[in-house]
Amino acid sequence: AFRGVLTGTGVNVTNDFGIWSEGGGTLGLVAREGNAAPGTSPGVMYGGFGNPALNGAGQTAFFSFLTGTGVDATNDQGIWSEGGGTLSLVARSGDAAPGTPAGVVYSDFDSNVTNTLNTPVLNGAGQTAFIASLTGPGVDTTNDRGLWSEGRGMLGLLAREGHAAPGTSSGVVSGGFRAPLLHRPGHTA
Repeated sequence: AFRGVLTGTGVNVTNDFGIWSEGGGTLGLVAREGNAAPGTSPGVMYGGFGNPALNGAGQTAFFSFLTGTGVDATNDQGIWSEGGGTLSLVARSGDAAPGTPAGVVYSDFDSNVTNTLNTPVLNGAGQTAFIASLTGPGVDTTNDRGLWSEGRGMLGLLAREGHAAPGTSSGVVSGGFRAPLLHRPGHTA
């Protein structure tokens, strides 16, 4: 899977990027800038992409910016995956972040320590995992990032900055996450 740039008839800055994959056996378009973004309201379109992830089953997952009706700085990013069989929205900025208190939402998926776009990971079972930043009540620089996964059958929080780090002594907390995430074939995301 890869992202690419288009030129030619009818192509302009609103529709010149896309993601293609050969996961299904032949090269095909997965998503294109300017096309409707599944799982969003009418008039919301893809506005640019991060690098896609591809699993052994030929499914893709990717980060995208959004543009269009009702899109602003609080809801202009998302993660999509084909892991469930069809291309679907996994998480969007402005959505409630599972495993966090009421009012805490995803703020973005692209600001990480390497200052590059966050590429989600996708395991062979079609489960997506990603890093995201948070905003909302009680969120500050000590607890504003987390790691989410569909590894237990539904999207859930695995780890969050400032929270106890499993398997460590009392008082040791997660201090940050690196992206992109790495995984080994056969393991859950």
